[in-house]
Amino acid sequence: MERSLWTERLTKTSCPAWTCSICGKGFLSSYGETKFFLTAASNAANRVSDSKYNHEFIVTAWAKCSNRKCEQKFAILGSGHNEKEFPDNPDSTSDLYFTPKACHPMPDIISIPHNVPKPINELLKDSFKLFFIDTNSCAAKIRTSLEYLLDHFGIIRERTNSKGKSCELNLHARLAEYEKVEPNRASKLLAIKWLGNAGAHEHGNVNQDGLLDAYEIMENVLKDIFCPREPEITALANNLTNKYKP
Repeated sequence: MERSLWTERLTKTSCPAWTCSICGKGFLSSYGETKFFLTAASNAANRVSDSKYNHEFIVTAWAKCSNRKCEQKFAILGSGHNEKEFPDNPDSTSDLYFTPKACHPMPDIISIPHNVPKPINELLKDSFKLFFIDTNSCAAKIRTSLEYLLDHFGIIRERTNSKGKSCELNLHARLAEYEKVEPNRASKLLAIKWLGNAGAHEHGNVNQDGLLDAYEIMENVLKDIFCPREPEITALANNLTNKYKP
């Protein structure tokens, strides 16, 4: 995951090189006309001030996949303002910058291995769509994906209590079960669970930095599970040994 791509601002002529979610090969680049519309508040401020800077805008922009076999178009909605290149110089020129608030279709924030079970894949892709729109709901979606990941590991969802009744295990209890066999991996997933808990609360305070932390951990775990390199590296080592060992 190229984390810096998700904190970049956009301009009239550039957007971050997000990976196309349709073909998975191309990268987004600005396409067509970017339009900036002053907010009502900035329009009102114009009537009482002649300042040319720090106006707020609503922004609509387009991007296109660089893969010629794809060329999927992306619509981006954002908010922004104009800034001086050199704030202390009254004659300095300004440029317009904006922060994305939504993108459709939404690019993939992390690379999901092709053999990840469908429920996990779909939940993560749904979470991507919420990244700019609702950080708390985004965190909750990532948390839910953990339940299905534990299903893949064969961690039970229910157990029988001392009274013979079936009781559902919560996510924390299921992670505790998984910790018995994979303590290192389980501790990483537990960190994502805490973030998801915060997002599930009515007044959660999840921010995009926290989401990017969770995505980075998730990507690492998924690659470790579904794209292990140990057999490949072992084969390379054996090949070298057979070729060069005296």
